Amino acid sequence: MDNYQKIRQQYSSSIEKMQKKRKNQLIWLITLSLILIIFSGVNIISMRRQAADNALGYVDRYTAQLTRLAARHIREKLTLVNNISDSVLRISKEDTQEFLDRKRGVCGLDFIIYCDLENGKVYASGSSQGHVSEDGQEIGNLTVVKRSLTNESGTVAFQDGYVIYAAALREGAKTVGYFLGGNEQAAMQNILTDEIFEGQSYSCIIDHEGNIILSSEDKGAREKAYALFENPDYGIPIENDMKQMKKNLRAGRGGVFSISVKGQRDVYLSYDLLGINDWAMVSIVPSNLFSSISEGYVVRALAYELALLAILGCFSAAFFKSYDAMTNFLERLAFSDDVTDGGNKLDFQMKYEALCQAGKAGQYVVVLLDVVDFKHINEKHGEQKGSEMLKYFYRVIISCLNKENGEFAVRSEMDHFFLCLQEQEPAALQVRLNEIIEDINAYGPLADPGLPRYRMIFRQGASFIENNDTDFTAVQDQARLAAKSSPKGEDGTCVCYSRELAKRLQDERELNDQFEEAIGSQDFKVYFQPKVSLRTKKVEGAEALVRWQHPERGLLSPAVFIPLLEAGDKIRTLDRYVCERTCEWMRTWIDRGNPCFPVSVNLSRVHFTETHFLERFVEITDRYQIPRELIEFELTESIFLDDAHLQKVREGVKQIHEYGFRCSIDDFGVGYSSLSLMREFDTDVLKLDRSFFLDLKDQKARSIISCVMNLAKALNIKTVAEGIETGDQIAYLKTTGCNIVQGYFFSKPLPADEFERWIEAFDYDRYDG
Repeated sequence: MDNYQKIRQQYSSSIEKMQKKRKNQLIWLITLSLILIIFSGVNIISMRRQAADNALGYVDRYTAQLTRLAARHIREKLTLVNNISDSVLRISKEDTQEFLDRKRGVCGLDFIIYCDLENGKVYASGSSQGHVSEDGQEIGNLTVVKRSLTNESGTVAFQDGYVIYAAALREGAKTVGYFLGGNEQAAMQNILTDEIFEGQSYSCIIDHEGNIILSSEDKGAREKAYALFENPDYGIPIENDMKQMKKNLRAGRGGVFSISVKGQRDVYLSYDLLGINDWAMVSIVPSNLFSSISEGYVVRALAYELALLAILGCFSAAFFKSYDAMTNFLERLAFSDDVTDGGNKLDFQMKYEALCQAGKAGQYVVVLLDVVDFKHINEKHGEQKGSEMLKYFYRVIISCLNKENGEFAVRSEMDHFFLCLQEQEPAALQVRLNEIIEDINAYGPLADPGLPRYRMIFRQGASFIENNDTDFTAVQDQARLAAKSSPKGEDGTCVCYSRELAKRLQDERELNDQFEEAIGSQDFKVYFQPKVSLRTKKVEGAEALVRWQHPERGLLSPAVFIPLLEAGDKIRTLDRYVCERTCEWMRTWIDRGNPCFPVSVNLSRVHFTETHFLERFVEITDRYQIPRELIEFELTESIFLDDAHLQKVREGVKQIHEYGFRCSIDDFGVGYSSLSLMREFDTDVLKLDRSFFLDLKDQKARSIISCVMNLAKALNIKTVAEGIETGDQIAYLKTTGCNIVQGYFFSKPLPADEFERWIEAFDYDRYDG
């Protein structure tokens, strides 16, 4: 890690120079003190002032580092946009759209827009969520586009939550098109929100007139920045400093000064030119972060000098020690995590960049481990125990690293851990991660005695570094994106970022964005699958199932959109929608003079987090005047296996019956079900999963089915065999006393009109032959 040490040395070399300078001053102080005590007092007072200057210098260097990070990020994106724009002129018109789609995914851009002035056509890839027009004339009128006409390297602007990069396409002296690329501004805001000074500093980007261009996502920091620059309450001295800052910016110079804002703590304000447009980076740090360390020692030293010159030697030694402590403290603020006492995300980024400079980054992979439901530990045991758990996770992770190969890891924020491992194959990486997680859950020697014992689950995402030019923010975001694509992480699989994954996640985002419109347009269609009684040989029920009739992708299976909606909590709306469409059909069916039967609708687990969720369903059934006993809520077996919410589920099932609805357990037996469910929960129907009936030649399987059927009968619970497809299965079920059968043997799920015709034409004897 020689390169890492060189980079880190840049941060500490200036502090070391100050330390040497201070030692020289102390030598002179000792000499002068022998002549006259008052001179020593004057020197100590000057040291106090110098401490403030040192703090100003440190803040100024910190701002310079932030400026380099932000400017590098913007220039790298501008370079990408320029490279793509140069290439697009060499691509045939027929291949342009495919080329843009591919490049957008590779370059990590949220959208690309190419306006061809020769034929007036606009090509767009991705979505700017309507913040950038796709009209050619409007694009040409954008300020960022106009500026690109006079800037060969392209221009950049922030607009409506996006960073937009623009370049003009030229053939000789003629402009033949415009090219725009953009990302959400979160990546830039992430640079501004690095919590180096214990989360008390805040930064923003301004123009030469002091107008804020971009601030961090932190609401508190954003409000402080706006209060300082747009609604100031300063006196004449501070107003002069602000005017001088604007003057320096217009002259192309940076600077640093301290200010006192009414009603707030004194702060240090540092500003530095980004070298892009007329923008500058501004950092604001509370002065008490430095004064609390330096002032105590200075005042104490002054008292010692005035009291007795004889202890000057002891004082000098104490001062050296205190100055080293302050230096170490400032360095810890910059590079350490206050929870784990290890490195922080700035430290991780510097080590990553050192790998890139050494030309070794292509041998490594960046991994994100995200603890699932860690908030449960904080809520149950308190934040102190939660911090101890995080520290324990970090100790185990560090112990599993191969430091000789330059591997490193940090806790970046909350319960997220980033690792940089020397692995190039997904299979080998998975083995490494499994070992780390197993060691964590073993709670071995590295675990403190009082630590809570839980089996922890981690979402795992990885991004294999392609080359030494891969941007740190991009590889980090790719690992985050991969981890998010595994919503629960129960299977313990690490998801590796790929273009296919990015495309799938883009498709899911589009479906998620189109959900509300699809609900309003009734693009979700309710299908019905009949339930047939083997005893009465009649249709005695149905299950309402949903399909998405997408205007572009056709009929979508629930497997495509249900997990997405459950993750985003929109499944509540869909469940109520299906219930309403079902009640609407039942009302029409009854009004035609037809006898009706119970219809089951699926109820997602997320409803049980609300105390009064059933009131919405009561309102729907009452509005259509459907007897509540005709509505059966199907709950998947997995709902009952979530110990954290079991009491809420128990109360919800009780309320289902109190309101007069029916309740069934769906997919019974597909997981690790317990027969105690039949005792603890008041259910009306058990739906046995199709897996029970796949191999009826197995005597053990038949015995289990018979046992479940007999137990359900003894408890007065009806049984439904679902997924039944063959006559042999029907013949066997007749011998078990199974109440009802559902499956393709009788009918697949049908749209409402086809279902009605099927009911009218139903003749059990046709199937029984």
